[in-house]
Amino acid sequence: MFDWDERTGPFDQFVRAHIPNLDSLNQYQESKARAALAGSWVRANPAAEAQLILRKTALFLAPENFIADAPRTGYHPLTAAVHLAFLAALLLTAVRYRGLRFRSADVLLLTPW
Repeated sequence: MFDWDERTGPFDQFVRAHIPNLDSLNQYQESKARAALAGSWVRANPAAEAQLILRKTALFLAPENFIADAPRTGYHPLTAAVHLAFLAALLLTAVRYRGLRFRSADVLLLTPW
């Protein structure tokens, strides 16, 4: 989302409607205000947030090489192989192949957000 701060864009207009003094804030205050706005949006739209998390996860795991401002690119075999190896490692760990186990620290490393 390269146009997140364009004044004519819908996202910037949404933010400015909810944070009217945005231009007078320093970087720390602005980040706190944006974080509070994001948190309130998540609390008001939990289903949309869950859908967004699933979409981001699918994009992250997709073997297509995404370039935001370029036309769609095809699937790259090396990217697909790396993702398949990652999913296979997850599966082998889930079934405890040869003593592999998930630890509590692994959850933090494997979450997409």
